[in-house]
Parts: sequence; C-alpha cells; structure tokens
Amino acid sequence: PHALKAVDQFLAPLSGIDRESMNPGLNTRFWTRKDVDRRKEFMFAIRTRLKIRRIFRNLESFVGARVRDGDYRLLKRTESSRHFGIL
Repeated sequence: PHALKAVDQFLAPLSGIDRESMNPGLNTRFWTRKDVDRRKEFMFAIRTRLKIRRIFRNLESFVGARVRDGDYRLLKRTESSRHFGIL
C-alpha cells in the first residue's frame, strides 16, 4: 500500500498530459508508403530480436546457466545430483 501511494504521488503531475498535447501533429501527419514499410521492417526486427532473446534465455535456463524465478525444484534436483556425482 505504501508503494502504491508513492507511485500515485509520482504520477499525479503527469495525469493531465496526453499524447495529443505533446505531439499535436501525430494524428494529422500523412504517412507515406516508405514510412509504413520502414515501420514494418522495424517491428519485424524488434520481434526477431525478442524471439532470439527468449530462445537463448530458455536455453540458458534449460542447461542451468540461468536460474528461473519460480522453478526451485529443478535447481534443488540439479544441485543434489551434482553433490552425489550424478551430473
């Protein structure tokens, strides 16, 4: 509850700001075909990078280099296996 109050106090001055007041030409700007193509390429590059990052993170957690937040049973099992010389 205390943290939520701090967040509310932090966000209170920002509540009156909306996107249109910060950039009024955003909704009236004419998007060319080049802009649309560039946006699609950029979004594809972001999705590809996130996918690769997700794959490597899962691979690291699978081989034991990264400890996942909620899967402590696997961690205990691998530690005890190392202790007994199984791995």
